[in-house]
Amino acid sequence: MRSWLSFLAILAWQFLPTPSHAATPREELLRLVPDDTAICLVVQGLRDRAKTVGESPLKDWIKEKYQPLIGEAPEMEKLKNLELLFSSFIGVTFSELRDDIFGDVIVLAYQPGTPEKPTTEQGFILVKARDSKKLAKLVDKLNGLQKSAGELSEVKELTHAGQTYHKREKANGDGEFYLLKDDLFAFAAHESAIKGLIDRQKAAIASNAVMQSIDKLGVQNSFLFCWFNPRKLDRDVQAHVKAAPNEREKATRQQFAQIWTALDNFAIYLDANKDLELGIATNYRAEALPPEVKALVSKKPQPSALWQVIPDDALFAIAGRVSGSEMIDVVLSFAPAGDRAKIRAELEKGIGAVVGKDKYAGFMNGIGPDYGVWAANTKSDTAMANITGAVRINDPAVEPSVFKFVNFYTQYHQVEYNRRHDDQYESQTEDGITSFTNDKQFPKGLRPAFGLREGHFVFGSTPDRVKEFRKPTKESSNAAEVPFLRISGAAAHGYLKAHGPEFAKMFAESNNRPVDEVRKELETISEAIQVLHRAELFLRVETNATRVAMRFQFVKPLARTP
Repeated sequence: MRSWLSFLAILAWQFLPTPSHAATPREELLRLVPDDTAICLVVQGLRDRAKTVGESPLKDWIKEKYQPLIGEAPEMEKLKNLELLFSSFIGVTFSELRDDIFGDVIVLAYQPGTPEKPTTEQGFILVKARDSKKLAKLVDKLNGLQKSAGELSEVKELTHAGQTYHKREKANGDGEFYLLKDDLFAFAAHESAIKGLIDRQKAAIASNAVMQSIDKLGVQNSFLFCWFNPRKLDRDVQAHVKAAPNEREKATRQQFAQIWTALDNFAIYLDANKDLELGIATNYRAEALPPEVKALVSKKPQPSALWQVIPDDALFAIAGRVSGSEMIDVVLSFAPAGDRAKIRAELEKGIGAVVGKDKYAGFMNGIGPDYGVWAANTKSDTAMANITGAVRINDPAVEPSVFKFVNFYTQYHQVEYNRRHDDQYESQTEDGITSFTNDKQFPKGLRPAFGLREGHFVFGSTPDRVKEFRKPTKESSNAAEVPFLRISGAAAHGYLKAHGPEFAKMFAESNNRPVDEVRKELETISEAIQVLHRAELFLRVETNATRVAMRFQFVKPLARTP
């Protein structure tokens, strides 16, 4: 008998419907957001995030390093007094407000009006509180304070579909509306927004278009995100195009508008885990993009091969992949359609006059796709950082044309400057590297140079930077994350510590500012930047979305690892 019961239990487990997972606070509130919402801002897990950061290695590091300074600052005493004043008036402390009222989730939603009735725009705020009693107490306290101040004349109780809500009638005749039901608080300027929210709550909708779009973007678990529905903002984009002051500006805005129409949705998000990540996640239809942009984004993302030779501790570095012809196509696509052929002809004429008219196409196709520029800390006694830049030349036959083109225009500008000024630019070429000197125009340690090295056009702050360049050992390959920009806080702090006074003098003289003022500003920056280990801008292509984000890695993690 017992075995038969066990068998039936197994069948029930396998084939009978099982309860769905309990909705998260975020899901509970997003179910109440209308499908025609244009913008939706969500802040979630504020309580947990504050606790995690408060117990993080970064908090310990900051406390150890800055607590003596922070603890003695007069601003800290003012902050304590402000909190006491706040809690005496409002009835809750800052920490209670953060943890018990705003700690779970806050949602702000906005719906624009129609073209026929632009004043029908609506928006509301939703709060899911952990402590419903403190939430009710806060609402009552705020109403009482505003009544005493004469800002509110009455708080009137109203009913819709059997649900009670309130109208806050202002002294000037305007009104605001709110719903307070257990741990849910909703606030809106228009009564219809509250009524619609009550209707959606009673309908018990499991999911909606906004939730599905957010899930598709993959930002639903972010600490903060602001979701956009581009179709609800198309009218504003088109109005921006029509308002262009001239044809050139209009062409630029039209190109942006076409890119905009290809967006299905996007979100700006902030993730706070071990590191901080701020970015944009997008879903788009590649077939709707302008042809030039489509050709660029349709390729599988690859990091520049030059990241292999960029020092890991570079002050900053920029590197990517795009050929010369692709870049020209994208730039020209933002010009008026009638001017594009003319601009392209002028480019061909100008470049062709130097490298040869029949070599223009090969010249543009031969440049790239790998490029990079980076600055490294200097070990010399000058404040001038070691700057290096490189562009790959993918066709050896193009190398002479590239050198000829750069050499011609640098000589031309050198002659033009020397003809008009008493101070002179001097140039010399040694071992295929051309360099320039001008003691009056260049700061100490700067001697710009360029040359061809191992299949790359290389330029640098000194001839040594060009001479020391070595090409990457491997070709680029597909990657989950493609970096474009990297900044080292540790390297910047080391640079300012070693060369701060000299850099302050150099910067002050070139910008006509007091040296002491600049020096103090740099000391403040040097102190502040110690907390940042590295910042990196990157592209991440996922199954359903493409992200461009900036990741901030601090000197210690924002969360303890298990």
